[in-house]
Amino acid sequence: MSQKILESAAPFNDIFYKNCIHQFKLMGILYLGKDIEHILSNDVFFYNGQETSFIFQSDAIRDESELFKRMGIEQKEYRRTDNIFQQIENDIMDNNWSVVYIDSFYNPFQPARYQKIHEMHPWGVFGFDQEEKVFHVIDHEYETGLNYIRRIFSYDELSTAYEGLINDVGWTPSYYTFKNAEKVSRQYNYQKILQENYSLKKDEVVRGIQFLEEFLSVFSTYTKEESEAYPFAEGVFQNLLWTVRWQRMRRYQFNQIYSLSDELNQLLFSIEYNWNFIYTLIAKYIFSKKYKEIHFFKMENMIKDIIVAENKWASILNEKFFIN
Repeated sequence: MSQKILESAAPFNDIFYKNCIHQFKLMGILYLGKDIEHILSNDVFFYNGQETSFIFQSDAIRDESELFKRMGIEQKEYRRTDNIFQQIENDIMDNNWSVVYIDSFYNPFQPARYQKIHEMHPWGVFGFDQEEKVFHVIDHEYETGLNYIRRIFSYDELSTAYEGLINDVGWTPSYYTFKNAEKVSRQYNYQKILQENYSLKKDEVVRGIQFLEEFLSVFSTYTKEESEAYPFAEGVFQNLLWTVRWQRMRRYQFNQIYSLSDELNQLLFSIEYNWNFIYTLIAKYIFSKKYKEIHFFKMENMIKDIIVAENKWASILNEKFFIN
């Protein structure tokens, strides 16, 4: 066959989960007809770190290889493949999900990196046409965005970008493939798994609120004077971005597995909203370099509101989710 497209392979844009490779793993799991709840229920979210290292993060409880085995998915990784065309074509013919790493230097849809910066970037490949000499891939819609769309790249474009990864980036592994290895008849209770996992990390979740309270004190201290506010803002900026993203992941996790009530969903959304507002104000301050005391006063109050909401959420976890 000179062409084939895996019609059921699709971008996954419900949530950006952790990073690009995890996003493509979720797409592969869905394409292979498995439950992404295996992945979602494996993470526990909590606050950690002090001063500028403060962040909202997650810990994965089990190794992902164990989770893929549970799903009946065989995952293979390749340091490099000598014939990338044949490798992709063979996997697509076998109805496998493939992820190839390329060098962003050769991706025209990443203008900030195109012909400027050598950097690893993954594509999900779901089709090929030997006559047209093109591959069908899933890629970011925008360079700085978190949504994915379908694109078409020529054989030459993919080959050049792949070789650039090998020669100029040195990223390994350079290629992943996922396939259904066996039928799995066992049914998993994802609510129970999530409950057990959060119970394992109960101390970290509780201690995380202490880190949050300490961060409020540090925030208040460093933002009172303009001379200290700017370096502090620069120091926390990137972690605030990830805090917002991981807050979204937590809310998605519980909604997918527990179908939260409107009240509980709104509680988590309020926390996410406040962190996003704080991140936005910090970004504006860094860009403009104009110190506005009223903005920092507002952010301080929003952190106080977050603490109240997080304590309420922790109480709900203790009552409904933790195994005492």
